[in-house]
Amino acid sequence: MAVIGLDVGTTGCKAVVYNQEGKILTSSYLEYDIIAINGNYEINPNIVWDKVSEVLLSVTKKCAEAIDAIGISTFGESAVLIDKEGNVLCNAMLYTDPRGIEECKKLIEYENITKVAAHPMYTISKILWMRENREEIKKRVYKYLLFEDFIIYKLTGEFCISFSQAARTGAFDVRQSTFCEDILKLADCNKEQFSIPSPSGTIAGVVKTLEYLYGVPVVTGGQDQVCAALGAGIQDDGEAVLGMGTVECITPIYSDPDKITHDKIIQGYCCVPYVVYGKYVTYAYSYTGGALLKWFRDKIAIELSNQVDNLYEHFNYSVQDLETELLLIPHFAGAATPYMDTNAVGAIVGLSVATTREEIYRAILEGCCFEMAINMEQLNEAGIIIDRLIATGGGAQSKVWLQMTADVLQIPVGVMKNTEAGTAGAAMLAGTAVGIFSTLKQAVERFCIPGDTYVPDLSRQKYYQNKYRKYKKMYTSIKEIMEG
Repeated sequence: MAVIGLDVGTTGCKAVVYNQEGKILTSSYLEYDIIAINGNYEINPNIVWDKVSEVLLSVTKKCAEAIDAIGISTFGESAVLIDKEGNVLCNAMLYTDPRGIEECKKLIEYENITKVAAHPMYTISKILWMRENREEIKKRVYKYLLFEDFIIYKLTGEFCISFSQAARTGAFDVRQSTFCEDILKLADCNKEQFSIPSPSGTIAGVVKTLEYLYGVPVVTGGQDQVCAALGAGIQDDGEAVLGMGTVECITPIYSDPDKITHDKIIQGYCCVPYVVYGKYVTYAYSYTGGALLKWFRDKIAIELSNQVDNLYEHFNYSVQDLETELLLIPHFAGAATPYMDTNAVGAIVGLSVATTREEIYRAILEGCCFEMAINMEQLNEAGIIIDRLIATGGGAQSKVWLQMTADVLQIPVGVMKNTEAGTAGAAMLAGTAVGIFSTLKQAVERFCIPGDTYVPDLSRQKYYQNKYRKYKKMYTSIKEIMEG
């Protein structure tokens, strides 16, 4: 018995095969390109589907076990427009694409229904933009799909989308679990043009288009952050996953959707249905986590990267006991929650001719931690209290960064032995849907084996408190300078 967890991201897709004990049998990963033209960002859905087909074929060929189900995790927001014959009508605009920035202002009055801010990143903002600027395409649209239901459609011919993905359209009534007709009317479209919203773990159909997987059930997973939270074993209030990838994101679980008030929505926090019925998640995030480390590698330490086996481990070892006066605010790609300021800029304060690369590296890690501390304060203010974090992603391999996170946030930070959280979450939902696991809880017990836990070091508390007090002044001060 085996299940495939399929994770479709903005730059690549991965298929991982797990057995019923949660062990990885085989995996495959392929990349594709983002199309950047004149400040707009798109992706070709046909190329994504081709790469998905390839990774599914690859793992199927390499796996000796029969595949019992496929679960799907994908990035959100981006719309795939198809006609009645299923042909893709145009490239999908990514969430980073600025189109819709004016049109989204029409959605402000619906924010308490959708529980997301009126923002150009969401699908409905792009649909509003297309009504005004791509009328010839809009007239031909049969279905507006996100990448989850696009892949499901390509595999099965059925139209089915998880609640968590539907919530990323910006047109979904979170409490009623249905698309809001008033919003769709505003965008000159209707419910029939969207897939049927369903809970995560719903069997959407069976594979009809790929001979090597013919008849295998395809199961709704959800947005990648939601699936990663399940893959990290997050099930109850007080728990949260910390995704330490290119983007750094805290995803906590809570039970009351009204904890995300309108004030919090304006700050960029949302309310998304979780895979566990009656539970919700929100996202507290920074655009630059691992992306800043890549910047450091490519811009500050480029020559050293050719001299050491692992540049990051080299610097982790060098800075673990270092203290520095440097302060870094990681808004190198704008500021996410709670600022939602695309014009924000990064800064390093305290430089001198004696500053070393080690100090800059340490300041990057500290700045990322302080940014998450800002978000933790906002979550606490909303009554979303986090007792512990489970870290995933590339940054979760850094013991120094994990310990620093525990020290700054003053809560335990654990890791799982399974590092494939997104595909694991999708696979758990698929396995539960077809009866391999009796409950999601049983699936979590099989897949989520705890690794190390990092507890706050009280001897470092004074050092971090002093720096954090200064850090909290940086955003406003820098904004005043740049706008002055």
